[in-house]
Amino acid sequence: MLLCIIHRMVEFVVREGPMFEAMIMNREIQNPMFRFLFENQSPAHIYYRWKLFSILQGDSPYSWRSDDFYMFEGGSVWRPPKMNPFTQGMPDELVVDIPLKSSSNDSHKISTAESSALEDAKKSTLSDGQRDKLEDMLRDLTPERSKVADCMVWCLNHAENAEEIVDCIAESMSILETPIPKKTARLFLISDLLHNSSARVAHASYFRRHFEQKLPDIFKDIHDAHEKIDARLKAEQFKQKVMSCFRAWEDWAVYTGDFLIKLQNIFLGLVLPKGPKVKVSWGALISFGSKNNSLFFLVFF
Repeated sequence: MLLCIIHRMVEFVVREGPMFEAMIMNREIQNPMFRFLFENQSPAHIYYRWKLFSILQGDSPYSWRSDDFYMFEGGSVWRPPKMNPFTQGMPDELVVDIPLKSSSNDSHKISTAESSALEDAKKSTLSDGQRDKLEDMLRDLTPERSKVADCMVWCLNHAENAEEIVDCIAESMSILETPIPKKTARLFLISDLLHNSSARVAHASYFRRHFEQKLPDIFKDIHDAHEKIDARLKAEQFKQKVMSCFRAWEDWAVYTGDFLIKLQNIFLGLVLPKGPKVKVSWGALISFGSKNNSLFFLVFF
């Protein structure tokens, strides 16, 4: 979470200039998430200063110069961190071009196998009884841990039908009249399925892929439900539960940071799932972040 805050801070300081940093330091002086701006000797502050300098010197966020350097004459020697080898691809010197020997028959066999797999996937749908069972479970779902777990296990046991299951869950989230506890329980179900999408269960990964397509609309529906809540305390409690899911997904690295930020902004009503983005002034964004002790004032424009 802290690394995400630092990177977003760098992005906006580069774009808006040092006055933006000064403004944030003034507003977030009591916010522990921005402590790195004030503790000059902390590793987080040192990383922030290097990252900001690196971007201003023309380095990209994912590739930078690794030589020691001076930020200013007579200053300390700075040594950039090593780049993550797992994000840089294979070194060129290790790449060897090997001609592939394959006949037209082999290509035909591969194409036939792929087509067969696609056809099987299309044919694999829930039976009427299974569909009714899923709808009944969603209708009766409550935020109790055991209830959510039972529904999650059923979905994983039918992971070959992940697309249809995801569609059914997304449809259930779109009903504005659904009570908030049921919406919360269904959101927890989505979270559990995403957490277990990397489990050693056949086709479990399908849930992550299909939810990625549906989540923008799902969070638009959640935003609409949140806006409809009259009681301020109840609305804030619901909001905190939604935000806890975002924090968990970030820790699990279910999706990229940019995609999660987009979903957060959709839920907060700052952007739309599709089409033009909502116009929000910088002042409103900064006030929003300060009020809620969060980073969600950093919005894509």
